Amino acid sequence: MLLAGIDREQTQLFSSFNDFIKDDNPVRTIDYFVDLLIKENPNEFEYKGESDEGRPAFPFSALLKLFVYGYINRIRSSRNLSRECKRNIELIWLLRGLKPEYRTIAYFRIHYKDIISKYNTFFKRKLVELKLTSNEFAIDGSKFKANASKDMLSREATLKLLKNLDETMKEYLESLEKIDKEETPDEELSKEQLESKIEALESKIARCKATLSTMDSVGKDHISTTDIECSLMKSRDGYIPGYNAQFAAETKNHFVMAEYVTDSGNDIQELPVMVEELEKEILPDEIDTLTDKGYPDLDLIEELETSGCATCYSALPEEKKDKDFKYDTKRDIYICPQGKELPRFRTKKSKNGRQTIQYKCKDCECCPIRSKCTKSKTGRLYSRNINQEFRDSYRARMLEPENKAKIKKRGSVIEHIFGNVKVTGGKIPLLLRGKEKVGTEIKLYVMGYNMKRLLTLFTLPELIELVSKMKEKEAEMSRNILFFCLFFQIYTKKQRYLKKYN
Repeated sequence: MLLAGIDREQTQLFSSFNDFIKDDNPVRTIDYFVDLLIKENPNEFEYKGESDEGRPAFPFSALLKLFVYGYINRIRSSRNLSRECKRNIELIWLLRGLKPEYRTIAYFRIHYKDIISKYNTFFKRKLVELKLTSNEFAIDGSKFKANASKDMLSREATLKLLKNLDETMKEYLESLEKIDKEETPDEELSKEQLESKIEALESKIARCKATLSTMDSVGKDHISTTDIECSLMKSRDGYIPGYNAQFAAETKNHFVMAEYVTDSGNDIQELPVMVEELEKEILPDEIDTLTDKGYPDLDLIEELETSGCATCYSALPEEKKDKDFKYDTKRDIYICPQGKELPRFRTKKSKNGRQTIQYKCKDCECCPIRSKCTKSKTGRLYSRNINQEFRDSYRARMLEPENKAKIKKRGSVIEHIFGNVKVTGGKIPLLLRGKEKVGTEIKLYVMGYNMKRLLTLFTLPELIELVSKMKEKEAEMSRNILFFCLFFQIYTKKQRYLKKYN
Protein backbone atom coordinates (compact mmCIF):
# COMPACT_ATOMS: atom_id res chain seq x y z
CA MET A 1 0.00 0.00 0.00
CA LEU A 2 1.28 3.46 -0.90
CA LEU A 3 0.40 6.82 0.61
CA ALA A 4 -1.68 9.03 -1.66
CA GLY A 5 -1.33 12.79 -1.09
CA ILE A 6 -4.11 15.34 -0.96
CA ASP A 7 -6.28 15.98 -3.97
CA ARG A 8 -4.78 19.02 -5.73
CA GLU A 9 -8.12 19.90 -7.27
CA GLN A 10 -9.83 20.10 -3.89
CA THR A 11 -9.99 23.47 -2.08
CA GLN A 12 -8.94 23.60 1.56
CA LEU A 13 -11.16 25.77 3.72
CA PHE A 14 -10.58 27.39 7.10
CA SER A 15 -6.79 27.44 6.88
CA SER A 16 -4.21 30.16 7.51
CA PHE A 17 -0.45 30.54 7.30
CA ASN A 18 -0.23 29.71 11.00
CA ASP A 19 -1.52 26.22 10.23
CA PHE A 20 1.59 25.57 8.14
CA ILE A 21 4.08 26.88 10.75
CA LYS A 22 4.35 24.78 13.91
CA ASP A 23 4.50 26.43 17.31
CA ASP A 24 8.12 25.34 17.80
CA ASN A 25 9.29 26.55 14.38
CA PRO A 26 12.42 28.79 14.68
CA VAL A 27 10.90 31.49 12.46
CA ARG A 28 8.47 32.35 15.26
CA THR A 29 11.43 33.17 17.54
CA ILE A 30 13.09 35.23 14.78
CA ASP A 31 9.86 37.16 14.25
CA TYR A 32 9.38 37.78 17.98
CA PHE A 33 12.96 38.84 18.75
CA VAL A 34 13.40 41.20 15.78
CA ASP A 35 10.09 42.92 16.54
CA LEU A 36 10.98 43.10 20.26
CA LEU A 37 14.24 44.99 19.64
CA ILE A 38 12.62 47.39 17.17
CA LYS A 39 9.71 48.16 19.56
CA GLU A 40 12.15 48.81 22.41
CA ASN A 41 14.21 51.22 20.27
CA PRO A 42 11.65 52.92 17.99
CA ASN A 43 13.62 56.14 17.44
CA GLU A 44 16.97 54.55 16.59
CA PHE A 45 16.20 53.38 13.07
CA GLU A 46 15.78 55.78 10.14
CA TYR A 47 14.33 54.28 7.00
CA LYS A 48 12.21 55.32 4.05
CA GLY A 49 8.43 54.91 3.97
CA GLU A 50 7.52 57.93 6.13
CA SER A 51 5.99 59.86 3.20
CA ASP A 52 2.49 59.05 1.95
CA GLU A 53 3.53 59.86 -1.63
CA GLY A 54 5.10 57.44 -4.06
CA ARG A 55 5.32 53.67 -3.98
CA PRO A 56 5.16 52.12 -0.47
CA ALA A 57 8.48 50.88 0.88
CA PHE A 58 9.21 47.46 2.31
CA PRO A 59 9.47 47.69 6.13
CA PHE A 60 13.07 47.39 7.26
CA SER A 61 11.97 44.89 9.94
CA ALA A 62 10.94 42.49 7.17
CA LEU A 63 14.33 42.86 5.45
CA LEU A 64 16.16 42.31 8.75
CA LYS A 65 14.14 39.13 9.37
CA LEU A 66 14.93 38.01 5.83
CA PHE A 67 18.69 38.42 6.34
CA VAL A 68 18.68 36.74 9.77
CA TYR A 69 16.77 33.79 8.33
CA GLY A 70 19.04 33.66 5.28
CA TYR A 71 22.32 33.72 7.20
CA ILE A 72 21.05 30.96 9.51
CA ASN A 73 20.06 28.73 6.60
CA ARG A 74 23.05 29.42 4.30
CA ILE A 75 21.05 31.56 1.87
CA ARG A 76 23.04 34.74 1.35
CA SER A 77 22.81 36.04 -2.20
CA SER A 78 20.06 38.56 -2.95
CA ARG A 79 18.75 36.51 -5.88
CA ASN A 80 18.45 33.35 -3.81
CA LEU A 81 16.77 35.24 -0.97
CA SER A 82 14.29 36.78 -3.41
CA ARG A 83 13.54 33.36 -4.87
CA GLU A 84 12.96 31.87 -1.41
CA CYS A 85 10.46 34.64 -0.58
CA LYS A 86 8.20 33.30 -3.33
CA ARG A 87 8.35 29.57 -2.56
CA ASN A 88 9.54 29.05 1.03
CA ILE A 89 6.49 28.77 3.29
CA GLU A 90 8.54 29.80 6.36
CA LEU A 91 9.67 33.02 4.68
CA ILE A 92 6.17 33.70 3.33
CA TRP A 93 4.91 33.49 6.93
CA LEU A 94 7.85 35.49 8.35
CA LEU A 95 7.50 38.32 5.80
CA ARG A 96 3.68 38.22 5.78
CA GLY A 97 3.63 37.42 2.07
CA LEU A 98 5.94 40.29 1.03
CA LYS A 99 8.17 39.40 -1.91
CA PRO A 100 11.02 41.90 -2.30
CA GLU A 101 13.04 41.67 -5.52
CA TYR A 102 16.76 40.96 -5.44
CA ARG A 103 17.63 44.61 -6.21
CA THR A 104 15.75 45.77 -3.09
CA ILE A 105 17.52 43.15 -0.96
CA ALA A 106 20.98 43.98 -2.35
CA TYR A 107 20.37 47.73 -2.02
CA PHE A 108 19.38 47.38 1.65
CA ARG A 109 22.49 45.33 2.48
CA ILE A 110 24.82 47.84 0.81
CA HIS A 111 23.23 51.22 1.63
CA TYR A 112 21.59 50.66 5.01
CA LYS A 113 24.59 49.40 6.93
CA ASP A 114 23.70 51.74 9.83
CA ILE A 115 20.41 49.90 10.44
CA ILE A 116 22.18 46.51 10.30
CA SER A 117 24.91 47.75 12.66
CA LYS A 118 22.46 49.26 15.18
CA TYR A 119 20.28 46.17 15.24
CA ASN A 120 23.38 44.02 15.75
CA THR A 121 24.40 46.21 18.72
CA PHE A 122 20.92 46.15 20.29
CA PHE A 123 20.87 42.36 19.88
CA LYS A 124 24.08 42.05 21.91
CA ARG A 125 22.95 44.50 24.56
CA LYS A 126 19.69 42.59 24.94
CA LEU A 127 21.70 39.41 25.57
CA VAL A 128 23.63 41.26 28.28
CA GLU A 129 20.38 42.59 29.77
CA LEU A 130 18.95 39.05 29.89
CA LYS A 131 22.13 37.97 31.74
CA LEU A 132 23.06 35.43 29.08
CA THR A 133 26.68 36.59 28.77
CA SER A 134 29.84 36.88 30.83
CA ASN A 135 32.62 39.50 30.97
CA GLU A 136 35.22 36.99 29.81
CA PHE A 137 35.88 37.04 26.06
CA ALA A 138 37.77 34.66 23.78
CA ILE A 139 39.29 36.69 20.94
CA ASP A 140 40.67 35.45 17.63
CA GLY A 141 40.82 36.29 13.94
CA SER A 142 40.23 34.30 10.78
CA LYS A 143 40.95 34.93 7.10
CA PHE A 144 37.98 35.31 4.76
CA LYS A 145 38.58 35.13 1.02
CA ALA A 146 37.63 38.41 -0.64
CA ASN A 147 35.32 38.58 -3.63
CA ALA A 148 38.34 38.84 -5.92
CA SER A 149 40.52 36.67 -8.12
CA LYS A 150 43.60 34.97 -6.68
CA ASP A 151 45.65 36.50 -9.51
CA MET A 152 46.61 39.74 -7.78
CA LEU A 153 48.95 42.34 -9.25
CA SER A 154 52.33 42.43 -7.52
CA ARG A 155 54.79 45.32 -7.37
CA GLU A 156 57.71 43.10 -8.39
CA ALA A 157 55.92 41.71 -11.46
CA THR A 158 54.61 45.16 -12.44
CA LEU A 159 58.10 46.72 -12.25
CA LYS A 160 59.51 43.86 -14.33
CA LEU A 161 56.76 44.28 -16.93
CA LEU A 162 57.32 48.05 -17.00
CA LYS A 163 61.04 47.51 -17.61
CA ASN A 164 60.32 45.13 -20.52
CA LEU A 165 57.80 47.56 -21.99
CA ASP A 166 60.32 50.40 -21.80
CA GLU A 167 62.91 48.29 -23.62
CA THR A 168 60.41 47.33 -26.32
CA MET A 169 59.35 50.97 -26.65
CA LYS A 170 62.99 51.98 -27.12
CA GLU A 171 63.39 49.42 -29.93
CA TYR A 172 60.22 50.61 -31.69
CA LEU A 173 61.29 54.25 -31.43
CA GLU A 174 64.70 53.45 -32.90
CA SER A 175 63.06 51.58 -35.80
CA LEU A 176 60.69 54.51 -36.37
CA GLU A 177 63.61 56.95 -36.35
CA LYS A 178 65.41 54.92 -39.05
CA ILE A 179 62.31 54.95 -41.24
CA ASP A 180 61.93 58.75 -40.77
CA LYS A 181 65.55 59.29 -41.90
CA GLU A 182 64.66 57.45 -45.13
CA GLU A 183 67.35 54.96 -44.56
CA THR A 184 66.69 51.54 -46.02
CA PRO A 185 66.82 49.12 -43.09
CA ASP A 186 65.29 45.71 -43.41
CA GLU A 187 62.32 46.54 -41.16
CA GLU A 188 59.62 43.93 -40.81
CA LEU A 189 57.01 46.55 -39.76
CA SER A 190 55.81 49.58 -41.69
CA LYS A 191 55.64 53.07 -40.19
CA GLU A 192 51.86 52.81 -39.60
CA GLN A 193 52.26 49.46 -37.86
CA LEU A 194 55.04 50.81 -35.63
CA GLU A 195 52.96 53.84 -34.65
CA SER A 196 50.06 51.57 -33.77
CA LYS A 197 52.35 49.34 -31.67
CA ILE A 198 53.82 52.38 -29.90
CA GLU A 199 50.35 53.67 -29.06
CA ALA A 200 49.39 50.30 -27.56
CA LEU A 201 52.64 50.21 -25.56
CA GLU A 202 52.01 53.71 -24.21
CA SER A 203 48.62 52.55 -22.98
CA LYS A 204 50.18 49.51 -21.22
CA ILE A 205 52.91 51.66 -19.67
CA ALA A 206 50.29 54.10 -18.37
CA ARG A 207 48.33 51.21 -16.79
CA CYS A 208 51.49 49.89 -15.12
CA LYS A 209 52.33 53.31 -13.69
CA ALA A 210 48.74 53.73 -12.50
CA THR A 211 48.96 50.32 -10.77
CA LEU A 212 52.21 51.30 -9.03
CA SER A 213 50.67 54.62 -7.99
CA THR A 214 47.67 52.79 -6.49
CA MET A 215 50.00 50.45 -4.59
CA ASP A 216 51.85 53.46 -3.17
CA SER A 217 48.59 55.14 -2.13
CA VAL A 218 47.28 52.07 -0.24
CA GLY A 219 50.72 51.00 1.02
CA LYS A 220 50.60 47.46 -0.39
CA ASP A 221 52.79 45.37 -2.66
CA HIS A 222 49.87 43.30 -3.96
CA ILE A 223 46.47 44.60 -5.07
CA SER A 224 43.40 43.13 -6.70
CA THR A 225 41.80 44.88 -9.65
CA THR A 226 38.29 44.11 -8.33
CA ASP A 227 38.78 44.88 -4.61
CA ILE A 228 41.69 47.25 -3.95
CA GLU A 229 41.20 47.24 -0.16
CA CYS A 230 41.78 43.49 0.34
CA SER A 231 45.26 42.15 1.09
CA LEU A 232 47.26 39.09 0.09
CA MET A 233 47.05 36.76 3.11
CA LYS A 234 48.40 33.36 3.98
CA SER A 235 45.68 30.81 4.71
CA ARG A 236 45.17 27.05 4.73
CA ASP A 237 44.40 27.28 1.00
CA GLY A 238 47.69 29.07 0.28
CA TYR A 239 47.95 32.79 -0.38
CA ILE A 240 44.57 34.39 -1.08
CA PRO A 241 43.15 37.92 -1.44
CA GLY A 242 41.24 38.34 1.78
CA TYR A 243 40.25 40.14 4.95
CA ASN A 244 41.00 39.34 8.58
CA ALA A 245 37.74 39.14 10.58
CA GLN A 246 38.21 39.59 14.34
CA PHE A 247 35.62 38.04 16.69
CA ALA A 248 35.18 38.29 20.47
CA ALA A 249 32.94 35.59 21.96
CA GLU A 250 31.88 35.52 25.61
CA THR A 251 32.60 32.26 27.40
CA LYS A 252 29.22 31.59 29.08
CA ASN A 253 26.97 30.82 26.10
CA HIS A 254 29.42 31.55 23.27
CA PHE A 255 27.62 34.58 21.81
CA VAL A 256 29.75 36.84 19.58
CA MET A 257 29.79 40.22 21.31
CA ALA A 258 32.10 42.23 19.04
CA GLU A 259 33.53 41.96 15.55
CA TYR A 260 35.36 44.05 13.01
CA VAL A 261 37.29 43.63 9.77
CA THR A 262 40.91 44.53 9.07
CA ASP A 263 43.23 44.10 6.08
CA SER A 264 46.17 43.16 8.32
CA GLY A 265 47.58 39.69 7.72
CA ASN A 266 48.25 39.03 11.44
CA ASP A 267 46.66 39.72 14.84
CA ILE A 268 49.54 41.35 16.72
CA GLN A 269 48.15 44.91 16.81
CA GLU A 270 44.44 44.01 17.00
CA LEU A 271 43.83 43.46 20.73
CA PRO A 272 43.36 47.16 21.72
CA VAL A 273 40.96 47.65 18.79
CA MET A 274 38.99 44.57 19.87
CA VAL A 275 38.73 45.86 23.45
CA GLU A 276 37.56 49.23 22.12
CA GLU A 277 34.89 47.48 20.02
CA LEU A 278 33.66 45.56 23.08
CA GLU A 279 33.39 48.78 25.08
CA LYS A 280 31.46 50.44 22.27
CA GLU A 281 29.13 47.51 21.58
CA ILE A 282 28.05 46.28 25.01
CA LEU A 283 29.43 48.77 27.59
CA PRO A 284 30.83 46.07 29.93
CA ASP A 285 31.82 46.77 33.54
CA GLU A 286 35.04 44.81 33.13
CA ILE A 287 36.74 42.87 30.37
CA ASP A 288 38.87 39.73 30.57
CA THR A 289 40.43 38.78 27.24
CA LEU A 290 41.64 35.30 26.27
CA THR A 291 43.98 35.25 23.26
CA ASP A 292 46.38 32.89 21.53
CA LYS A 293 50.05 33.33 20.57
CA GLY A 294 49.10 35.59 17.64
CA TYR A 295 48.30 38.55 19.95
CA PRO A 296 51.08 38.81 22.54
CA ASP A 297 52.43 42.32 21.97
CA LEU A 298 53.33 42.79 25.61
CA ASP A 299 53.67 46.57 25.21
CA LEU A 300 50.01 46.78 24.16
CA ILE A 301 48.96 44.37 26.90
CA GLU A 302 50.75 46.54 29.47
CA GLU A 303 48.91 49.64 28.19
CA LEU A 304 45.54 47.88 28.44
CA GLU A 305 46.16 46.53 31.95
CA THR A 306 47.69 49.70 33.43
CA SER A 307 44.87 51.85 32.00
CA GLY A 308 42.26 49.49 33.48
CA CYS A 309 40.65 48.77 30.10
CA ALA A 310 41.05 45.00 30.34
CA THR A 311 42.73 42.09 32.09
CA CYS A 312 44.55 40.09 29.44
CA TYR A 313 45.26 36.36 29.45
CA SER A 314 47.42 35.36 26.51
CA ALA A 315 49.37 32.32 25.41
CA LEU A 316 52.97 33.42 24.90
CA PRO A 317 55.65 32.19 22.50
CA GLU A 318 58.97 31.24 24.00
CA GLU A 319 61.06 34.29 24.84
CA LYS A 320 64.11 34.71 22.62
CA LYS A 321 66.99 35.78 24.82
CA ASP A 322 70.34 34.51 26.00
CA LYS A 323 69.63 33.08 29.44
CA ASP A 324 73.35 32.91 30.27
CA PHE A 325 73.42 36.70 30.70
CA LYS A 326 72.37 37.57 34.27
CA TYR A 327 70.83 40.90 35.24
CA ASP A 328 71.90 42.66 38.44
CA THR A 329 68.88 44.71 39.52
CA LYS A 330 70.65 46.85 42.13
CA ARG A 331 73.57 47.88 39.91
CA ASP A 332 71.54 47.92 36.62
CA ILE A 333 74.15 45.88 34.73
CA TYR A 334 74.33 42.54 32.94
CA ILE A 335 76.98 39.92 33.67
CA CYS A 336 78.05 37.68 30.78
CA PRO A 337 78.89 33.94 31.10
CA GLN A 338 82.59 34.85 31.46
CA GLY A 339 81.89 37.17 34.41
CA LYS A 340 82.39 40.41 32.45
CA GLU A 341 80.15 43.37 33.25
CA LEU A 342 77.92 45.09 30.68
CA PRO A 343 76.95 48.57 32.00
CA ARG A 344 74.11 50.62 30.53
CA PHE A 345 75.18 52.10 27.18
CA ARG A 346 72.18 53.87 25.63
CA THR A 347 68.40 53.81 25.08
CA LYS A 348 67.30 53.00 21.54
CA LYS A 349 63.92 53.49 19.90
CA SER A 350 62.88 51.13 17.09
CA LYS A 351 60.75 51.93 14.04
CA ASN A 352 57.56 50.69 15.72
CA GLY A 353 58.18 52.97 18.73
CA ARG A 354 59.40 50.24 21.07
CA GLN A 355 62.18 51.36 23.43
CA THR A 356 65.06 49.14 24.51
CA ILE A 357 67.98 49.75 26.84
CA GLN A 358 71.32 48.57 25.47
CA TYR A 359 74.16 47.33 27.66
CA LYS A 360 77.70 47.12 26.28
CA CYS A 361 80.78 45.19 27.38
CA LYS A 362 84.02 47.19 27.22
CA ASP A 363 86.30 44.29 28.05
CA CYS A 364 85.85 41.81 25.20
CA GLU A 365 89.37 41.89 23.74
CA CYS A 366 90.84 39.01 25.71
CA CYS A 367 87.63 36.98 25.96
CA PRO A 368 88.19 33.33 24.89
CA ILE A 369 84.71 32.98 23.39
CA ARG A 370 84.54 36.38 21.71
CA SER A 371 84.23 34.91 18.18
CA LYS A 372 81.21 32.87 19.29
CA CYS A 373 79.65 35.71 21.29
CA THR A 374 79.87 38.74 18.96
CA LYS A 375 81.27 40.02 15.67
CA SER A 376 81.38 43.62 16.87
CA LYS A 377 84.82 45.22 17.07
CA THR A 378 83.81 47.51 19.94
CA GLY A 379 82.23 44.93 22.26
CA ARG A 380 79.12 42.83 22.87
CA LEU A 381 75.76 44.63 22.99
CA TYR A 382 72.85 43.19 25.00
CA SER A 383 69.35 44.67 24.78
CA ARG A 384 66.69 44.83 27.48
CA ASN A 385 63.13 46.03 26.97
CA ILE A 386 62.30 49.17 28.90
CA ASN A 387 59.32 47.35 30.45
CA GLN A 388 61.17 44.09 31.08
CA GLU A 389 59.97 43.86 34.68
CA PHE A 390 56.34 43.86 33.53
CA ARG A 391 57.15 41.30 30.82
CA ASP A 392 58.77 38.93 33.33
CA SER A 393 55.96 39.28 35.85
CA TYR A 394 53.31 38.80 33.13
CA ARG A 395 55.01 35.62 31.87
CA ALA A 396 55.14 34.29 35.40
CA ARG A 397 51.45 35.11 35.90
CA MET A 398 50.44 33.32 32.70
CA LEU A 399 52.19 30.14 33.94
CA GLU A 400 49.94 29.92 36.99
CA PRO A 401 47.57 26.90 36.77
CA GLU A 402 44.32 28.87 36.89
CA ASN A 403 45.49 31.26 34.17
CA LYS A 404 46.70 28.41 31.97
CA ALA A 405 43.26 26.81 32.32
CA LYS A 406 41.62 30.09 31.20
CA ILE A 407 43.84 30.35 28.14
CA LYS A 408 43.17 26.73 27.25
CA LYS A 409 39.40 27.41 27.36
CA ARG A 410 39.75 29.97 24.55
CA GLY A 411 39.98 27.41 21.75
CA SER A 412 36.77 25.60 22.69
CA VAL A 413 34.86 28.90 22.70
CA ILE A 414 35.99 30.70 19.54
CA GLU A 415 37.18 28.06 17.07
CA HIS A 416 33.79 26.42 16.47
CA ILE A 417 32.31 29.86 15.71
CA PHE A 418 34.67 30.35 12.78
CA GLY A 419 33.89 26.82 11.62
CA ASN A 420 30.17 27.55 11.74
CA VAL A 421 30.54 30.84 9.85
CA LYS A 422 32.83 29.32 7.22
CA VAL A 423 30.33 26.51 6.58
CA THR A 424 27.58 29.11 6.19
CA GLY A 425 29.67 31.09 3.71
CA GLY A 426 31.02 28.18 1.69
CA LYS A 427 33.86 28.61 -0.78
CA ILE A 428 32.82 32.19 -1.56
CA PRO A 429 32.20 33.60 1.93
CA LEU A 430 32.14 37.29 0.95
CA LEU A 431 29.73 38.73 -1.61
CA LEU A 432 30.57 42.42 -1.09
CA ARG A 433 33.74 44.36 -1.91
CA GLY A 434 35.56 46.99 0.10
CA LYS A 435 36.43 46.87 3.81
CA GLU A 436 33.38 48.85 4.95
CA LYS A 437 30.90 46.71 3.02
CA VAL A 438 32.67 43.51 4.08
CA GLY A 439 32.32 44.72 7.68
CA THR A 440 28.54 44.91 7.15
CA GLU A 441 28.50 41.39 5.74
CA ILE A 442 30.46 40.06 8.74
CA LYS A 443 27.85 41.69 11.02
CA LEU A 444 25.15 39.73 9.15
CA TYR A 445 27.10 36.52 9.80
CA VAL A 446 27.25 37.44 13.50
CA MET A 447 23.51 38.23 13.62
CA GLY A 448 22.74 34.84 12.08
CA TYR A 449 25.13 32.99 14.40
CA ASN A 450 23.85 34.71 17.58
CA MET A 451 20.24 33.99 16.61
CA LYS A 452 21.18 30.37 16.00
CA ARG A 453 22.69 30.20 19.50
CA LEU A 454 19.53 31.75 20.95
CA LEU A 455 17.38 29.18 19.14
CA THR A 456 19.57 26.41 20.58
CA LEU A 457 19.25 27.68 24.16
CA PHE A 458 15.56 28.62 24.31
CA THR A 459 12.20 27.74 22.84
CA LEU A 460 9.90 30.68 22.09
CA PRO A 461 7.78 30.29 25.29
CA GLU A 462 10.97 30.11 27.39
CA LEU A 463 12.36 33.23 25.71
CA ILE A 464 9.09 35.15 26.20
CA GLU A 465 9.04 34.13 29.87
CA LEU A 466 12.66 35.25 30.32
CA VAL A 467 11.95 38.65 28.75
CA SER A 468 8.78 39.05 30.85
CA LYS A 469 10.62 38.31 34.10
CA MET A 470 13.30 40.84 33.19
CA LYS A 471 10.66 43.49 32.49
CA GLU A 472 8.96 42.73 35.81
CA LYS A 473 12.27 43.21 37.63
CA GLU A 474 12.83 46.51 35.81
CA ALA A 475 9.31 47.67 36.68
CA GLU A 476 9.81 46.72 40.34
CA MET A 477 13.12 48.56 40.43
CA SER A 478 11.46 51.64 38.89
CA ARG A 479 8.73 51.51 41.54
CA ASN A 480 11.33 51.27 44.32
CA ILE A 481 13.26 54.22 42.93
CA LEU A 482 10.05 56.26 42.62
CA PHE A 483 9.08 55.38 46.21
CA PHE A 484 12.54 56.39 47.46
CA CYS A 485 12.35 59.72 45.60
CA LEU A 486 8.88 60.49 47.01
CA PHE A 487 9.99 59.50 50.51
CA PHE A 488 13.10 61.70 50.27
CA GLN A 489 11.00 64.62 48.97
CA ILE A 490 8.50 64.32 51.85
CA TYR A 491 11.32 63.94 54.40
CA THR A 492 13.08 67.04 53.06
CA LYS A 493 9.90 69.12 53.24
CA LYS A 494 9.26 67.94 56.79
CA GLN A 495 12.78 68.91 57.87
CA ARG A 496 12.38 72.35 56.34
CA TYR A 497 9.05 72.80 58.15
CA LEU A 498 10.51 71.77 61.52
CA LYS A 499 13.51 74.03 61.04
CA LYS A 500 11.25 76.97 60.18
CA TYR A 501 8.87 76.71 63.14
CA ASN A 502 11.21 75.49 65.87
